[in-house]
Amino acid sequence: MNITEQIGRYLSIILMVIPILVWKFIFNSIFNVVFYLVVTSVLLLLYLLVWFFYFKSQSKNKAILLALLPTMIFIISGVLLTIIFFVLREPIVVAFGASDLTKGYALDYLTIYLIGTVFVQIALGMNAFINTQGFAKIGMFTVAIGAAINIILDPIFIFTLNMGVKGAALATIISQFVSALFVLNF
Repeated sequence: MNITEQIGRYLSIILMVIPILVWKFIFNSIFNVVFYLVVTSVLLLLYLLVWFFYFKSQSKNKAILLALLPTMIFIISGVLLTIIFFVLREPIVVAFGASDLTKGYALDYLTIYLIGTVFVQIALGMNAFINTQGFAKIGMFTVAIGAAINIILDPIFIFTLNMGVKGAALATIISQFVSALFVLNF
């Protein structure tokens, strides 16, 4: 194989992967923003209601339980949202504009991505608590560490391990898991 054929081969692979990565970026951005805004608003309302009714008594045990409540709510909502979106994943990818050609890739990505919903809920949800306590740099670092790990793992899983879109979704889950661990460790 001469150099021209090799360049053509690599160029065709790059041109094939670019639309997938662009779709991944757009889908991640829209999905995370909508996910975060809707779920966080509902959870904040629930948290305030529980806090209002539950904090009438100043018991130390109740205060500890109240401090753990956001984490429990994020985990429970992550599981519920995973189930809901898993059931509705095909209409979702069609609503986002997946054609017959890309629908299979979108379903592969979304199916794997949904496994990490709990990690997204914990990382993004608890990150707001870190920021509001005045630790904005740590909050930024929790997001940056997940992004950096995702950037490193994407080409490894997509190209080196030949996993394609499934590898990109797996890299995203792993990066979200690390961010969630970092937030919980804080």
